[in-house]
Amino acid sequence: MSSGASIKADLASSIEAISPLTLARDQVLPLCDAMATVMPGGVLRRGTSVVVDGSASVSLALGLAAEATAQGSWVVFVGVEGLCLSAAEEFGLELGRVALVDDPGDKWANVVSALAGAVDIVVTKSPNSFRASDGRRLSARLRERGGVIIEIGGGGRQVMQADVRLSAARQSWSGLGFGYGLLSSRLVTVEVGGRGAASRPRSVDVLLPGESGRPEAVSFAQRSQPMRTYDTIADVADLTARLASRSVGHHSAT
Repeated sequence: MSSGASIKADLASSIEAISPLTLARDQVLPLCDAMATVMPGGVLRRGTSVVVDGSASVSLALGLAAEATAQGSWVVFVGVEGLCLSAAEEFGLELGRVALVDDPGDKWANVVSALAGAVDIVVTKSPNSFRASDGRRLSARLRERGGVIIEIGGGGRQVMQADVRLSAARQSWSGLGFGYGLLSSRLVTVEVGGRGAASRPRSVDVLLPGESGRPEAVSFAQRSQPMRTYDTIADVADLTARLASRSVGHHSAT
């Protein structure tokens, strides 16, 4: 074989080795059962972006990334301040495959773009400032390399034109009575929308977390019977009013 042919063969081999695989089974990343009920088609598809927002946005992001890390994928959190690693581990993330970039500064788009080509999942918060072209560039990068960006939206502003949007519309905790007990699970109603397969809006109930500490699907029995929940603001206000009333009565008696 001539040297030219040898070089071409080596080059072809190298391209094949570094090119993303295109088998159908490799076009999705695994999800736990609970998050599969939330995502359109029950999958986290490579090459797409997911925007999560609402009061349970970080929990949604952790739930989406957990099973992939358990099965060998890496996830990098970029600019997600205050992330509790122990909580992430409880949600099912394999911390040995988790990396953190605390503050990318004004290099946010460059950092996320580089990581989107190197790891399966990037979880990031919307930066304070960005250019309209950043979202288009990152979407092209995802399609090229097959990664996933999960963006935690901030105040309705996000970089990515989401393929899937998950919004925690309502939530309620269970486990507490009136002044006693422990928080055991949180029922979250997730509004699902987006483009393509996600273009038809729907809502899904999921436990974030369930009593196990991890995301759990809501069973038929739980759907049929109202959960005993604890509304923090309302109950604290009621308790404060009752204590104030009792204090006034006590002072009047003395």
